Amino acid sequence: MVKYAKLKEYELARIVLGVGLYGSSVPFQESERILYSYLDKGGNVVDTGNVYANWIDPFNRSASEKLLGKLFKADPGLRGKLILCTKGAHYEFGDPAHTSRVNEGCIAYDVDDSLKNMGIGQIDLYWLHRDNPTYPIPFIMDALFAAQDAGKIVHYGASNWSARRIMEANQYAKSCGREGFFGSQIMFSYALPIDVGDRTTMYFDEAIEGKAYLREGLALFCYTSQAKGYITKVLSGADLQASIAHDYECATNRERTERARIVAEQIGGGYNAEQVGLAFLLQLPYNVFTVVGCRNVEQLLDSIGSCDINLTPEQTEYLMKDRISAPFVPQIGH
Repeated sequence: MVKYAKLKEYELARIVLGVGLYGSSVPFQESERILYSYLDKGGNVVDTGNVYANWIDPFNRSASEKLLGKLFKADPGLRGKLILCTKGAHYEFGDPAHTSRVNEGCIAYDVDDSLKNMGIGQIDLYWLHRDNPTYPIPFIMDALFAAQDAGKIVHYGASNWSARRIMEANQYAKSCGREGFFGSQIMFSYALPIDVGDRTTMYFDEAIEGKAYLREGLALFCYTSQAKGYITKVLSGADLQASIAHDYECATNRERTERARIVAEQIGGGYNAEQVGLAFLLQLPYNVFTVVGCRNVEQLLDSIGSCDINLTPEQTEYLMKDRISAPFVPQIGH
């Protein structure tokens, strides 16, 4: 069963179900089966986004949100069982310039569009999917305040923002007598990315930004928390897809994979190295939630199983102890 942590007035499952591909490459019936299996295991948080999965079919926009809308309509009690996260203000797919949509008009439009797609009246946790570091913080935050005052969102967070910008936003919110960002949704996994690719995407570097997260009390929502299955694929001897190799294949991650395998062997009980990687994230000194994008129930159950792993301090230290220098991780958006 999942474990929970307090966030605002909610008790959130620490394993968050990412439904970005549901209704597109994960078909409707399988999406429904995974979601209800997640609920059966005690899960209560789903994470989607207004642009999911526009890159697959630009003529079927917001397929993930619309799938949730169909499920909410078919089962009127479902909405009340879930803490719903969605995201907005992402650039348009197909725009090679990645023109920013982080402004008052686009934020307001995307909030309304998400509500319409899902057929609901309010979003529990709303995230700005991207940042525009050149755009003034007061304009951005005032747009979120307006959506909150209208009852359209309950709380708001930042995704792919630097800690510096989050702190600036929270300082402005405090000066207005308002709440700031409750958390950060950012790319983070036990396997360290070499190159985040999309130049508007950010990776959480604990050494650089960890103290700021603790100081701000930011909840840490880790997306791509299993590094696209890198550890499992390496240990199985499977060929790495070009995108996975591009993002993760290096000596440091080969070493980390082997150490995760050894720790899983020490723990026993049938646990695997991928689960050890998720357990490693969950024991970090932050309010951590891991977003998992499961394509079938078996993957879901495997991910939830990581909650049953209690790493010892010695195991945690061993998992962190890189003998080979960590890869260069570009920090975008500073």
